[in-house]
Amino acid sequence: MDDALRALKKSGINVSSVSQKTRELIFDLQNYRILSCKPIDVPKYVEMGTADCGIVGSDCITESMCDVYEPISLKFALVGLSDVIVDITESGETIRKNNLKIIDTVMDITAKVIFNKTSVRTKQKTLENFAKIIKK
Repeated sequence: MDDALRALKKSGINVSSVSQKTRELIFDLQNYRILSCKPIDVPKYVEMGTADCGIVGSDCITESMCDVYEPISLKFALVGLSDVIVDITESGETIRKNNLKIIDTVMDITAKVIFNKTSVRTKQKTLENFAKIIKK
C-alpha cells in the first residue's frame, strides 16, 4: 500500500488522512473514495463493480482471472518470480543474502491500474482524469 499511496501523493492527491495503523478500510481523498483491501481481492472487487478502479500487481490480476481493463502499468512493484524455490522478489536482496541465484523468471510483475469495464463507459471522465493524474 505504501507504493500506491506514494503514487497517489505524487499525483497531487492528499493522502495524509490514510493511516495503515487504523482498522479503517475506507478513506475519502479529495474526489476519490479509497478502499484498502488484500491485493488478491482487488481484481474481483473491480470486476464486480464494487470498485471502479484499483491499483494491484499484475500477478494478482493473472491469478484471479478477472475480466478487467488494464490501461496503465505503473513504475513500481517491478518484481520477478524465480524457479525451483518460487519467490516473489522486488530487490533481490533476500536472494543475495541467502546465496541463492535466479535460474529463470516465471513472470515479470508490475503494479497496474485496473478499471471496471462498465465504469469505463459510465464514469469515463472521472476515470480518464484519474488515469491522467496517476501517470504523473
